[in-house]
Amino acid sequence: MLIDGFHTTLRRLRAAHEDLARTDSQRQLLLQEFRHRTRNDLQSLVALLLLRARAAPSPAAQDGLREAAEHARALARVHTLLAQGAIHENDPTLVDTRGFVEGLSIQLGETHATEGLRPVALNATAEAHPLNSERAILVGLVLNECVTNALKYAFPDDRAGKVQVRFSRSGEDFHLTVEDDGTGTPAEDQPEASSGRSRPLGTGLGTRLLRGMAAQLRGSFSRGPGAGGSGTRAELTFPVQAPGSHH
Repeated sequence: MLIDGFHTTLRRLRAAHEDLARTDSQRQLLLQEFRHRTRNDLQSLVALLLLRARAAPSPAAQDGLREAAEHARALARVHTLLAQGAIHENDPTLVDTRGFVEGLSIQLGETHATEGLRPVALNATAEAHPLNSERAILVGLVLNECVTNALKYAFPDDRAGKVQVRFSRSGEDFHLTVEDDGTGTPAEDQPEASSGRSRPLGTGLGTRLLRGMAAQLRGSFSRGPGAGGSGTRAELTFPVQAPGSHH
């Protein structure tokens, strides 16, 4: 009877494991379908905003609609990467930061290369850590904004240069840095150089969004001169432990 009970227990455990595997597979399929639909909806929104921009009555309205389209495109790019499988191997609701950060950086480099922008080398190195999808989306949007700014504005007059992306953990914080060796920006508490060679720090929608997204992550965002006072370094710092989660 003991042996029969043991075999019965094994059969039940095997059946429960198979049910759990089916549930995990179904959950992953649903998440993938949701991400695909979200990406498609955002791409439709981008097309609509650009269409409205062409018909807008003033240059200011056109610029505003185009900027909104760029932010929607950035969100679509993030969801595209999630839909393509930048997920943690042990949990489909989590994102693997190495695949996500490095993959998004590659996409951004390829996009700007095809748009005929300056000959700039973009490199990315990221440590592998699990991150929930909500936080990963915010990290992706910050990365998109910082890299796009560097590729568009740090290297005027077709000058060559490099942009370095890093994602790492130090103690109880994650750090995302985007650093370039371009024309540079003034420190956040200093005025722009009178020579006019530095690109302005900016107080527009992009900067407000960056600080707002950092706040949503319960973190901070800073931007200023890079190592040795040259180029620009942007850094997002936020806690490893999400608010409300438990170890």
